Amino acid sequence: TEYRMREFNHSTVSLNHPKDKLRFLVDAYASHTQNVQDFVKRHPSHALVRFNLTQPDAGSILANAFGLPESCWGHHNKNSIRKTGK
Repeated sequence: TEYRMREFNHSTVSLNHPKDKLRFLVDAYASHTQNVQDFVKRHPSHALVRFNLTQPDAGSILANAFGLPESCWGHHNKNSIRKTGK
């Protein structure tokens, strides 16, 4: 399978090997993150909220950033198989 992403290293990536898939995902994440940061720099009226989604206080951070109750930011659609290990 080949994927081409505009503004992502201007290349085509073959995903036939697990290491290639992981490398692609890591690179895609880094590229997307940089694109978002660049966009916010070019548009100063936009705010960038950075937080670790796995932190217990992520809901509080989002509540403070967006002015919505912390209860709006919770875990929904959790993977029950992963949670129980079954």
